[in-house]
Amino acid sequence: MTLCSRLLINTILHECHDSIYSGHLSEDRTLEKVKNCAWWPSWRRETIEYCHTCDRCQKANMRTGKKFALMIHIQGPKSPWEVVHMDWVTALPPSGDKGYDDCLVIADRYRKTPIFLPCPKDDTAMDTALPLWSSVISHCTWWNMIYNLPVLIGLSTGLIAFLARAPFAEVWQTAL
Repeated sequence: MTLCSRLLINTILHECHDSIYSGHLSEDRTLEKVKNCAWWPSWRRETIEYCHTCDRCQKANMRTGKKFALMIHIQGPKSPWEVVHMDWVTALPPSGDKGYDDCLVIADRYRKTPIFLPCPKDDTAMDTALPLWSSVISHCTWWNMIYNLPVLIGLSTGLIAFLARAPFAEVWQTAL
């Protein structure tokens, strides 16, 4: 073990962490290497700081970035068609008499069964709501239709639309 001067500290840290023989070791392994070959009064603090400020390690380590927000748990549905998820598949080749080039995918969260509705690209909200409503009704029993109409719609953007709120309220009132 060598007692180091200020001139050698950066060279030692580089050799113990950055060199091709070290390969950007973790903080603990770099501390162990420095401990076995050299000593200076603040070696532990400086070694940890060197590892934490290493540019290559910062870019490779995903945990150094901004933390993600907590996910909000949405309670599962208690019956079919209570929660419906929708997403668009776009830029399809035109098909059918009306030249359908988009597809609305609707999935019941309870059964996880998808329904695929072909749509033209220029559909409005009302043009989408009516086939959606008729496809949901065709899969519901009369009991579910009366008591368990969809309450939530999950959109592809990750948002949940409550059917009682605008703009869905107007569309669903018209569809009913």
